[in-house]
Amino acid sequence: MAKPKIDLSDPRARAAIEAYKRQGVVALNIASTFDDAVRPLYALNQRTNKVEHESSCVLLIIANHFFALSASHVFDAVGEYELLIGCGSRLHSLAGERFSSLRGPSGTHRDDPIDASVFHITADVPPEVRACALSLANLDLVVAKRADEFFVASGYRVPQSRATDEGHSTELERFPSLELGEDHYAHYRCQQDVQLLLAFEDQVLVDMKWQTAPSIRGFSGGAMFRIDGVSVGLPPQVTAPQAKLAAILIERRKGERNAYHSVAVGTRLSTHFGLIQKFLPGIHLEALLQEEFSRQGGRATD
Repeated sequence: MAKPKIDLSDPRARAAIEAYKRQGVVALNIASTFDDAVRPLYALNQRTNKVEHESSCVLLIIANHFFALSASHVFDAVGEYELLIGCGSRLHSLAGERFSSLRGPSGTHRDDPIDASVFHITADVPPEVRACALSLANLDLVVAKRADEFFVASGYRVPQSRATDEGHSTELERFPSLELGEDHYAHYRCQQDVQLLLAFEDQVLVDMKWQTAPSIRGFSGGAMFRIDGVSVGLPPQVTAPQAKLAAILIERRKGERNAYHSVAVGTRLSTHFGLIQKFLPGIHLEALLQEEFSRQGGRATD
């Protein structure tokens, strides 16, 4: 299916864009509820021997076990070192064990289409970090979705990162988007029940003018939230719309001119659940998920 051409001189197109922007702002504000759960990750640059901002992760607590969800290629950069998580201007070094999807044909995760990792933190977690984590209630576990619901990608771009004598700082950024259709999943050879594709074009509208989209280097490992109840062109469809973590962002892929959108690719949480269940069976995650599925009023996504 060809990408629609947008004529910005057409009043109908301008009205549709304005409606999209209004609902997008609503989605961004709801997603901001969980800003603290998305944290920057740092790693030692072997060339400069300095700690540098590498990417993003999402913090999660399950049955009093503390996890950082991210992309496997992100943890490859961390290597055998402890995890360095930014919280405020401080970096917290946390020991743990890593569970990952299989490596790609190259022997790395750079060509691993799943690219999912769970870091199980076994060290004592500082209270200010622990307070940031999501719980099972904040995850997207229900199959039934409303049409054209907004998603929000959240993470930390490397170009926004700063290192000073006082410490490290970076700024969380959020981008609203929509899930793409089956044709895009087929084109990018992705499975819709395993991966999530959000539109992320090379050109974006700013004040009704096309501008080059910013680099999202550093967003890998960040969050993809589904904004439950906020759809394009419609008032909120539930009394209290909520952000639900749907996937972990792993990469951006370029589209084709006049054919397919450029996309942000995420790995859905069923993969991370599988890794936790395999390596930490004592948590009894399946039973915990089933309880939460029932509370959320739906069926399991896996």
